[in-house]
Amino acid sequence: MSATSTQAFETMRQYRNKIKSEIVKVTQDIANIQQIQDRLEVAQKALQKTDDQKKAFSNYTTSETITLRKIVNADFHSTVCTLHLKDNLICHENCELEMESASGNDHFAACSYMGCGRCLVCDCGAKSVKLIYETQTLNKVLEDMKELYDRANEQHQQYSDDANNFQSTLANLQTTANAKYEEIHKLCKELSKICSRFNFVDELNANLESMRQDAKAIRNTNLRKNAEAEIARLEKLANN
Repeated sequence: MSATSTQAFETMRQYRNKIKSEIVKVTQDIANIQQIQDRLEVAQKALQKTDDQKKAFSNYTTSETITLRKIVNADFHSTVCTLHLKDNLICHENCELEMESASGNDHFAACSYMGCGRCLVCDCGAKSVKLIYETQTLNKVLEDMKELYDRANEQHQQYSDDANNFQSTLANLQTTANAKYEEIHKLCKELSKICSRFNFVDELNANLESMRQDAKAIRNTNLRKNAEAEIARLEKLANN
């Protein structure tokens, strides 16, 4: 064998070894990409779930109408016991006696609701006021629902961060794999200059078949299609 032939054979061997080395590396890249894609899909599903939970628990405030008692001036007098005012008790509404603000006298003795100096309703003294009602609307926080909302919101943010990180990692892995594909393509071109009939796909058939079996084992349809596309790309690079 001439020195030229020996050198060509050695160069071809080096190219073949380099290509095989890059094949191993890109195969690992494909496995990593599949793993990250799978985790990204899980994060995206969890993100959608927590978003639905946030919407379901977002109405954690409710309005409540309460009735309050209030004393105001009126055109008539009502006898109300100051000791029983909190009990919502009016001793004599629209009492016909004149208004009397002083205490310690017998002004109300003539009231038809008074007997033996005592009120027949509350058994106490009284003064003339009118008791009315007004309503107020209060906003009330449903603490149990707010707790569920806060928890869903916290988880949603975490899954959002995870999804963003996985997408960034996936992009970096794909860029790295693309660089290896280009290197394989370049090496195949150089090898074909030395041996135009060399079929690298046949030599790597075992590697490619193993990759095909791994792709078939992927349950996710999109992930499986991505893996098959990468294998087809690898075959195309080796043939060109």
